[in-house]
Amino acid sequence: MGKFEQITCAFLIAVSLLAGYVLIEQRISPPTRTNRRTSVDALIGKKMNLKGASWDESSQHIVVVLNSHCVFCVASLPFYRQLGGAIKANGAGTALTIVSSEPVAVTQQFLADNGVVADHILSSPLNVLGVSATPTMLLTNSKGVVVKAFVGHLAPANEALIMKAIVSQPNVAGKG
Repeated sequence: MGKFEQITCAFLIAVSLLAGYVLIEQRISPPTRTNRRTSVDALIGKKMNLKGASWDESSQHIVVVLNSHCVFCVASLPFYRQLGGAIKANGAGTALTIVSSEPVAVTQQFLADNGVVADHILSSPLNVLGVSATPTMLLTNSKGVVVKAFVGHLAPANEALIMKAIVSQPNVAGKG
């Protein structure tokens, strides 16, 4: 065996050992992911730091944090269309605000292409909002204080809770 073959064999053995170490390390190390539910629950009772929001213009706000490239956001579009329509039809006192880390123009086009109507479209880094995942839906009162929080694609029961919030604002916004 020549010198080149010896070097090649040594290299392959080293790479194999490294790959084996990485695989074993991943199997025995505890996961380091944060619990998204816990992090979004930490927002309840706190005022949102959202530049451009007009909290006092409505008695409650439904804030949807999304991105156009998020698979779960795209899957939630039918509900967002329904939500926007319901607010427009009978949600006096409720405002729908869509927030994305993308530029406002990108989000406006994404919503328009998918028939979603919102009262406000804003851009903000997710970490400024205290949000770590999209989609996230937050219900706030007229002061921008979060009263309910949901993360991910909503289950039908949570969609129903949000729709009920449009009609029965005092119970959700903590005013009655």
